[in-house]
Amino acid sequence: VKCMEKYCATLQVKYLEQDLDVWDRGNWTDVVGDAGAPEVHCGSGRVVSQIRCTGMYCGSLQLLCQKPNTTVWQVDDTATEAKGWFNELEPGVSKCSNGYALSGLACHGDFCHSKRLLCKGTKPPARDCLFGPWSDWSDCGGECDNSLQMRNRSVYYDERWGNRCWGPWEHKRTCTQRRCVEESDSLSEESGTTPGETAEAAH
Repeated sequence: VKCMEKYCATLQVKYLEQDLDVWDRGNWTDVVGDAGAPEVHCGSGRVVSQIRCTGMYCGSLQLLCQKPNTTVWQVDDTATEAKGWFNELEPGVSKCSNGYALSGLACHGDFCHSKRLLCKGTKPPARDCLFGPWSDWSDCGGECDNSLQMRNRSVYYDERWGNRCWGPWEHKRTCTQRRCVEESDSLSEESGTTPGETAEAAH
């Protein structure tokens, strides 16, 4: 933001060169400066996309706050900074640091002569974790009436910047152990039945 003319009556603004959410029409903040609050802020996850001047010497201002296109970038509400006071005389211009975006404005003096930029950090879009391939199925194990095989997978890339890790880490399936089949066959032979049959009780 660059101040020009007496009382910083004319502003030259270089806006953030990042995509905004085209479906978000934004909202205007309360007035900051003359007859307004000493400072205003955009809400969570929003940054300034326009500045509106009213009053003598552009002494009252409002900020239009919008959401970013979160498939491209996000606002980091936990990272904030305030860039010192400036006017048309000293030092004449101020800007948010690299990786930050304008999210608020503070005023001091008549006609909001001196201004301070309030900035929030930016961060890449949220990313889901990425799983690696499934392992081979384990050997069949457990009790004969509750035998299971298992396989698992590990996270190849961790989730980042606010997303979660969705999806199962482990799969299980029922199975039949060879020893259980052999034991069943042995019992069947002793009782004189074939596997799957039940010997009838003698009358």
